[in-house]
Amino acid sequence: MILKTLPEAGTIVSIKRNELKELLVNLFKRDRKRPPKKVRANFILGFPEAINQEWTSEGIYWEVVFYHEQKEKIAKIDNEGKLEELRTNNSLSDLPDTINNSLKAMGEIMNAISIKRGGTVHWEIIYRDEKLARFVCNVDESGQVISIKKL
Repeated sequence: MILKTLPEAGTIVSIKRNELKELLVNLFKRDRKRPPKKVRANFILGFPEAINQEWTSEGIYWEVVFYHEQKEKIAKIDNEGKLEELRTNNSLSDLPDTINNSLKAMGEIMNAISIKRGGTVHWEIIYRDEKLARFVCNVDESGQVISIKKL
């Protein structure tokens, strides 16, 4: 048992170790509320074999990080259960040739994330140039560069 004096109240309060542990875990843990049943049900319909789900509340959306088909994915879902965005961490061998060919002159591709939103797919690519400077590049499905930013 731990005794603690609360100066504002001038009293001594006792806290059991397991209560203190629970308090600290909850204090430092991310917001892991359970999403509404409708959100969970629609997620399971779309990704029935998803494993290692970690849910967080992000404003008016729910975000879930999970593994599906041996890939890490992040889904953003509204309160009605509609999938708004899906990010997939892809292996470089999954990168479409149009994008690979478009970017190979820029440097070594290090990471490729596909982003599906509103019926379209674009890619967030991290690459490094010959001086080992790293960049994030957004490209559309055809390989057209949308933006480049140095990291």
